[in-house]
Amino acid sequence: MKRGKNNPHNAGRSLGIFLIMMGIMSAVVVLDILRLGDPGDYFKWQVLLIFIGMISLFNNSGLTGIAMIVAGVWFLIPETYFELPEIFLTLYWPAAFVMAGVIVLAGGILNRRKTDRQT
Repeated sequence: MKRGKNNPHNAGRSLGIFLIMMGIMSAVVVLDILRLGDPGDYFKWQVLLIFIGMISLFNNSGLTGIAMIVAGVWFLIPETYFELPEIFLTLYWPAAFVMAGVIVLAGGILNRRKTDRQT
């Protein structure tokens, strides 16, 4: 995303989002929400991918953030103790691609409207 006069990088905002996400992640680990077991089991590359995706999502990188979250969840599924219906596993990637397409189209429409208002 371009950073110009209308979209300056705000270090305080990024730090705030990072701290909030760390707090949420800590709560997930302590409460064992994903039922992975030992807190050490939470520090895997899949969870890190989800965490970075969440930070990207809140820093206005919507598509990148969602893609990272979707990939992290997909690779984390086999390691959880949840019983997922077969239809979920079958339709996961097609649904992810459809959602990504909707986000790209919506972002283009919103950016065009924003540009039209400024001129």
